[in-house]
Amino acid sequence: FQHFTGFKNWPVPCDKESAVEWSESMQGVGELADRYRNSPLMHESVPDSLKPAMYKDGLRIAFPEPTKPIRAPRVRPPSAKKAEKLVLMRTQQGPIPRAHPM
Repeated sequence: FQHFTGFKNWPVPCDKESAVEWSESMQGVGELADRYRNSPLMHESVPDSLKPAMYKDGLRIAFPEPTKPIRAPRVRPPSAKKAEKLVLMRTQQGPIPRAHPM
């Protein structure tokens, strides 16, 4: 805890300090692996870069296999505010170029 508490020597300009707290709900690699092994995050449609990962001696190791079929993650529609931003961005960029048929 003390090693990381108060860390502020970030490789980019930043005024933030790290804080470390003990988790009351889950402790240990086994509990965390059990929490995510059947999660929609582990579905084949999710890019590997977004999935939880486990490491041993600095090398990535295989995540425990799921114990049941994994459902695809639910994709929520964007909030009204985010949708408004997307529309605004698209109108500022102009029409989307389309390929011309030959």
